[in-house]
Amino acid sequence: MNWLKRNKRWLLIALVLVVCGGGTWLYLGQREASGSSKDTELTAKVTKGTIKSSVSGTSQLQPVETKTIQAPQEAVIEKINLTKNMDVKEGDVLVVLTSATLNNNMSKAQATLATLKAELDDIADQMNSLQTVSPINGVITLASGLDAGVELNRKAKIGTVSDNTKLVVTLPFLMEDAQQFHEGDSVELTIDSFMMTKSGKVTSIGKDPKPDLKGNRLLDVEITVENDATMDAGLKVTGKVATSTGTAESKKEGTLAYSQTVNILAGVSGTIEQLNVKSGDYVQAGQLIAVIANPSINNDYLNKKTSYDQQQLSIDTLQEQLDALTIKAPFDGVFSTDFVNQRFNVLTSLVPGTKVTSATQFGGVASMKTMTLGIQVDELDLPNIKTGMSVNVSVDSVKNKTFKGEVTQVSTVGTTTNGVTYYDVVVTVSNPDGLKYGMTATGEILIQNKENILMIPLEALQTRAGKYYVKIKNDDGTYEEQHEVKIGIRSKTNVEITEGVTEGQTVVIPIQTKTQTMSSSDVQRLREQFQQGGQNGQMPGGGQFDPAMMQQFQQGGGGGGTRGGGGSAGTGGGQR
Repeated sequence: MNWLKRNKRWLLIALVLVVCGGGTWLYLGQREASGSSKDTELTAKVTKGTIKSSVSGTSQLQPVETKTIQAPQEAVIEKINLTKNMDVKEGDVLVVLTSATLNNNMSKAQATLATLKAELDDIADQMNSLQTVSPINGVITLASGLDAGVELNRKAKIGTVSDNTKLVVTLPFLMEDAQQFHEGDSVELTIDSFMMTKSGKVTSIGKDPKPDLKGNRLLDVEITVENDATMDAGLKVTGKVATSTGTAESKKEGTLAYSQTVNILAGVSGTIEQLNVKSGDYVQAGQLIAVIANPSINNDYLNKKTSYDQQQLSIDTLQEQLDALTIKAPFDGVFSTDFVNQRFNVLTSLVPGTKVTSATQFGGVASMKTMTLGIQVDELDLPNIKTGMSVNVSVDSVKNKTFKGEVTQVSTVGTTTNGVTYYDVVVTVSNPDGLKYGMTATGEILIQNKENILMIPLEALQTRAGKYYVKIKNDDGTYEEQHEVKIGIRSKTNVEITEGVTEGQTVVIPIQTKTQTMSSSDVQRLREQFQQGGQNGQMPGGGQFDPAMMQQFQQGGGGGGTRGGGGSAGTGGGQR
């Protein structure tokens, strides 16, 4: 009890320090009161040398480009060309599926599209008929009663155009005579009642004989004659053809007819808005005959065109769905079922004839042309990491080989662990021959490489309030406790000094020790003992109070800390 009272003040200090800080680093030799010997202090010289600054991290290699191979919709497997692990080339057919529903929908959609196409073409033909033109050269004969303002249906006859530049006639000859004729043979035609003859030519000879009343067998012969404006359709003519045995005469008369006559139909319902010819006029092919008005036909066409286009889009969508049933490799790479299930080979249950649901996974394809390695860097190193930096990548399973990589992404959002914030950096390795998905690799990012620079051991550097210090030991044995310096790059062992020291100077490396760290239960017991006054040095609950612990607090120190090794007790600062 008396001991506890005598040390009550120090016990209070200890309790406060334990509760607030836990433990702290002390540097022996910093204070004369510590009792350490200057003969055992560690020192180092400021020297010139080379520092290679780099940051490294280890993780698993991942392919940049991956794609899951899965069923686009419910279907039946028709063919499957996959094994658990296999190399694939872009465009290789991996799985062929079939869907009766899709096929049926496509058949119906195509039939509907064909109907709409016919209807659209018909309306287009009607629109073209709004301006009626002559189909051929010839004489036009208009239908009876045709005039401007007359209403027409689409099948109404506007008139006929007859080509009168050539006339044709069919004359019967004895079969034995006709069999001697040839196409192109000259025929002398006699026009009945006009006492004149015209020269025509044989254009065709019939094959089927016909009997006459006298029992003769006759063949029809078609003859064409150029019209010199002295003839017209309807005239009666006979013909004579010279043969090797004499002259063959037709057995009957024939009637001259136009070589071509074409009917002109309205083709569209409407009202004659304009009529440009009259019967008997000679017209040229393509000449405008009449203009028909139909105010609603344009809207009819647009509505039908819209329906047609929508149906075509539906078919295009169905075709894409059907095409998707043939699943092909998206790029060169490796197929594996492990990408979707590492415990079970999903292909064992996916065989031809199996019905699969939408999104059923067969595996995945990964491109091995480019791999990525994600590593974490300390927040203090982050400002030095830039995209495009060179990275040396070593792989545990590939001995004596280093792969070249490049920093392609630097995260701006960090994660904090044990008070230290880390940021993700993505390293890309191109054409990584021999590397595989999931291999463990280490990436070393080269930040800087400086030669012939002043440097000291990293442990000799102290920091406080954002500034850096070293303890200088002069040649006369005196010390400069807080000598400010400026630093450059650092490695795991050394740090560059850019200002504040010269080559050959001596710096002191603090020797570190650690105070005893009390557990939370000890802190609680100490608190209770202090509050209750204690009894004979015994802690409540049976714990023995350790005076040595109090002695440590009485001897000083506190508040200092290090990060990565190095810091001065009592400064409150830390260094990396």
